[in-house]
Amino acid sequence: MFEKYKKEAPFFTGITRGVGGAGFGKAAVAAAPSVFSATGGSKFTSGDYTYHVFTYPNSDSFIVNGGTRTNVEVLIVAGGGSGGSGTGAGWGANGGGGAGGIMHSTGVTLTAGTYSVAVGAGGAGSPSGTNDWGNPGGNSSFGSITATGGGGGGGARFGGPGDGRPGGSGGGGTDGGPAGGSASQSPSGSYTGYANAGAGGSGPVSAGHGGGGAGIAGRPAPTPDNRGAGFSKADGGWGQPFASFPGPTFTPMPSPWQSAVGPTGLFGGGGGGDNDGSYVPVGGPGGGGNGSSPASLNGVSGVNGTGGGGGAGKNSGGNSGSGGNGIVIVKYLTDQAKNVAFSATGGSTYIYNNKKVHVFTSPGPSPFTVSSGYATVEYLIVAGGASGGASQFNTDGQSGGGGAGGYNVSSISIGPGSYTINVGTGGASQTGAAQGNGGNPSSITGFPAPISVTGGGGGGSGQGGSLVLGNPGGSGGGISNPSAGPNLSGTGIVGQGFPGGNSIGPGTNEAAGGGGAGGSGGNGRGPGNPPTAPGGIGRQAPATFRDPLNPYGAPGPTPGGFWFAGGGAAGGTASATTGGGGGGPGGPYAGGGNGENYPRQGTPRNGGTNTGGGGGGSSAGDANPVSSGAGGPGIVMIAYPI
Repeated sequence: MFEKYKKEAPFFTGITRGVGGAGFGKAAVAAAPSVFSATGGSKFTSGDYTYHVFTYPNSDSFIVNGGTRTNVEVLIVAGGGSGGSGTGAGWGANGGGGAGGIMHSTGVTLTAGTYSVAVGAGGAGSPSGTNDWGNPGGNSSFGSITATGGGGGGGARFGGPGDGRPGGSGGGGTDGGPAGGSASQSPSGSYTGYANAGAGGSGPVSAGHGGGGAGIAGRPAPTPDNRGAGFSKADGGWGQPFASFPGPTFTPMPSPWQSAVGPTGLFGGGGGGDNDGSYVPVGGPGGGGNGSSPASLNGVSGVNGTGGGGGAGKNSGGNSGSGGNGIVIVKYLTDQAKNVAFSATGGSTYIYNNKKVHVFTSPGPSPFTVSSGYATVEYLIVAGGASGGASQFNTDGQSGGGGAGGYNVSSISIGPGSYTINVGTGGASQTGAAQGNGGNPSSITGFPAPISVTGGGGGGSGQGGSLVLGNPGGSGGGISNPSAGPNLSGTGIVGQGFPGGNSIGPGTNEAAGGGGAGGSGGNGRGPGNPPTAPGGIGRQAPATFRDPLNPYGAPGPTPGGFWFAGGGAAGGTASATTGGGGGGPGGPYAGGGNGENYPRQGTPRNGGTNTGGGGGGSSAGDANPVSSGAGGPGIVMIAYPI
């Protein structure tokens, strides 16, 4: 890689002194202020910035020959794990490999000295019949900061369950109940860690689960009632976007790498699991390899330089894909004169962990003005959630939950200028026979790349006819009483959210939950099969935005709070009287509204304020109109080192 750019040898400067003492020789001349100079890796300049790129195999160090540079951005991506390749009985399908862990900072200070750099290799793929787990990826590091290699996918084994292996992101488990591998990539100093667990748990025989990605967890294998368009099919978890490292900027990198990273800078996609012969488990965006498919028994390797997980091989004779090699990138301003203090105004502000955070909660437009300096800013942006569906004169059909607003976290380099923030409002509550109202988009305009997320899709009405359909959005609305057949929920947008819940098929009276930023809405299970469908889970904000004194977001399914964009739940009906949990079973979580209890036991819960949560669906109706829960408004947060 980078053949176009010649690697630079380190150079040093010094002052030759005369011989002192005895009255001869010249006094040493004072040194001029030191100009920042660095070597190592493949070095090139694009726009205002200089980049050093280290790929596998690497023997270079990063050497600062002189000077000091603050607010340096460093991205460390470990190697991805390979997929499983076993042919064992009992646990008869393989899991996808977990992505390499990622460490990222926008506030590194570099002074003269040598910084060691290691780039982890992807875990090697295995031939069919090894009856074992995938191999872990290698660690990557810059100085004292280490990103952990991805875990191998679970292998179909004769001797017992094939749990996904732990790693930076965990590998997917095999079929029949084995767990997905856990994630282990904690923040350190100014660095934020990105990694998620592999999928696991109960599922159909002969279908493995997806490996975890740096952005979201691996996706589970499909069950008989969630095979519709847009639903998880043991896909690898999405990678994490870093908009300050767009693929097209790195012109000498090979085309597969540029395509995988793309304009949003995606790294660390999880590997797809083993299919059961009816679908293709897709590798997570950001370099994850596809799992076995009806057309090929072999898993696909992760893309080198992304840390993507390898796809699982088919348990009937397929090889597993290797994990993608890792990468280390260092980025700083080329012109030292521009390396001045970054100063910005707009929104409400607070300081946490040596970063200033600007928070925008009003609909806008609101100004964000940079008066001086250049910096790579981190941002969290959530669109408005949709309202749930509502019904009237229908005692059998409750309504579907509203979809959460689209969610995105990333980073991008900006300089002086005036930028505009728009925060999407939530969809208004509906009354009577009506689909939920969609949420409104949130956006940041003026940045080098446009940033926008889409409002959630409204939930379907229990009234029947075309009103039962869930609408598309950032996350899709849940379907209601789908007498026309299955797979009619609202779709989500990849990278922002998931579809609303599905349905078993004709004759089903149970509505589905709205999709969330972290998973699909719960499925309508059919009469007599409570609990009522929950909303899809949301996502927890990165550590940068988790100040205990400024607790934006909402509680989630795991401790710690700061969750956003949970889907709204379906309302109750005569056969399942309790409304579902917003944002997942046991909610309300992540701002998703609970569904209304049957019969008409109070208005369903609204989506949480400034969470982008979807509103809950109404319960089955009676002679009077029933109202749905409103969607929660969105939020925009921007942070940078001080």
